[in-house]
Amino acid sequence: MVHRRAVRRRRHRVVRVHGGGGRRRRGAGGLSDGARLAQSRARHRRVRRAAGKRCRSARALGGHLVKLHRFLLALVLCCLALPVFANDYRFAPAPTWVKDAPLPDAGDAQPTREGTRYLLLDDQIDVRGPERVTYRRVATRLDNARALSDGGQLEIWYQPEYQRVEIHAIHVRRGGQVTDRRESARIEVLRREEDLDSAMYDGEHTLSITLPDLRVGDIVDYSYSVVGANPVFRGGYHGTFTARFGAALAYRRVRALYSPARPLHVRAPGDFTRQDGAIGDARFVEFAARRLPRTRTEPDTPSSFDPYGDIELSTAKTWSDVVQWAVPMYLPRLRDRALAADLVQRLRLHDADKRAAMLRAIAFVEGEIRYTALDMGKNSHEPNLPETVVARRFGDCKDKAVLLSALLHEAGIQAEPVLVDTEGRESLASRQPSAVAFDHVVVRAHLDNKPVWIDPTRDPETGALEDRSPLPYRLGLPLCATCDRLVDIPQPPPRAPLVDVGQRVDLATTDDGFRADFTIVTDYRNEKADGIRGTFADGEDELGERYVSYMRKYYDDLQATRTPTLHESGAGAARGRSSVT
Repeated sequence: MVHRRAVRRRRHRVVRVHGGGGRRRRGAGGLSDGARLAQSRARHRRVRRAAGKRCRSARALGGHLVKLHRFLLALVLCCLALPVFANDYRFAPAPTWVKDAPLPDAGDAQPTREGTRYLLLDDQIDVRGPERVTYRRVATRLDNARALSDGGQLEIWYQPEYQRVEIHAIHVRRGGQVTDRRESARIEVLRREEDLDSAMYDGEHTLSITLPDLRVGDIVDYSYSVVGANPVFRGGYHGTFTARFGAALAYRRVRALYSPARPLHVRAPGDFTRQDGAIGDARFVEFAARRLPRTRTEPDTPSSFDPYGDIELSTAKTWSDVVQWAVPMYLPRLRDRALAADLVQRLRLHDADKRAAMLRAIAFVEGEIRYTALDMGKNSHEPNLPETVVARRFGDCKDKAVLLSALLHEAGIQAEPVLVDTEGRESLASRQPSAVAFDHVVVRAHLDNKPVWIDPTRDPETGALEDRSPLPYRLGLPLCATCDRLVDIPQPPPRAPLVDVGQRVDLATTDDGFRADFTIVTDYRNEKADGIRGTFADGEDELGERYVSYMRKYYDDLQATRTPTLHESGAGAARGRSSVT
């Protein structure tokens, strides 16, 4: 879970379709994989925006130095990985269990504006053995010159720590002739780290394939398998496949083979046909649909609404199964008793005032443990030990949640990590229980017989617990020995307005007529106070210019008379003052 990573690459839920992993963003223009069929990657940039303010663009010179440092780190990581690239992929025949699909007619799919017709997207998974095999076949027709650019660039994503790629075919169909382009294609292994600016590293590699000699009217028909499974799932399988896309698709199929001893539990859109059956000792389930039209989205649609639909497969039948998988990894206890004693003394966690102890523990995790996600291998979903996080002084949402829960335990306060979905939110209730249904981790503590919800990835918060912004995630899955279901995350209204604006206008006569002096005083509370602090950190002068530009929409010839100021007004609130004339 990476806090997959909260960019809006739809994911803390973004394991690619291969390997069993979360939900993906569907580009409005089309599919991904060579034509952007499974552009995943969102988890934690989204989360961090939702959680609050970490993902601001780097500020001034300091921000540029941070970016340079991260770039150099990524470059070093890439160079270290270069020697193993040759073993990351090979040419091989398709698995014998794959059921071939006939190529649909071109008329079964309307072309995109760029002239690409998506004819076939076929995903087949074998989850019977220790090595998961995810087969994919994609076929597109290039109707005009603009389609040649996307059609000639294929991409395959995988995790080199536990996966490898087998390329079965790269066919170009032209005028009744079929040529295999595997030998003539240029194949490169890239490590992009697309979330670098958000302090998130996942180690994912991209197999970039460039095809020569493509022409208008060609059909590019290629297939490959990603072999290997993340050991963090301990033999379980959890996969989510997009049902529809922002482009028309002639034929869509998802087919899975599994053992009767460990059945798959599935959910799919109602307009997909389902077929169940047996092949020898194996069982299979298949979902298919033909002539899928383009899915159109409307502006300002809530993120919890998914117009594309998912085909979900999981060895977990209930949310209790997910809890049983996660609890052994999320043990909120400090094993190093010397370190525990030091933190208890330093943070005064044995304070008889439990509320005060809780506030100090939250301040420590929010303020002294910076957000950095190293989500390679098992750490995509498994947190580091609290001792490791304290020693490093960094961690992602999983790490921070476990550390905070451990500190609260030392204070005598019951607390447990809670898995949430920052994008789907309340739609979790209608999803297939799965280990990849979540993209973020928060904390539920129990104080005075009432739950206290905390997101330790937020920027340092001030003020009373009751005045802090509620978590917007609606539903979550607590991780504890007796937990077995989703719970509501309350959304209490604020006790005071988040923003109060007062404006004073002083009118005076001048030799030229009249003058109006405006003094604006704004009180910010909760997340609004945190947000304005970040805005001021970017520079008061720029903020003043933006405010004057806004006011000029209503008043002519306005000029700023002083630089805006901000000061703390108590209880976590901030007061801003600006003057124009």
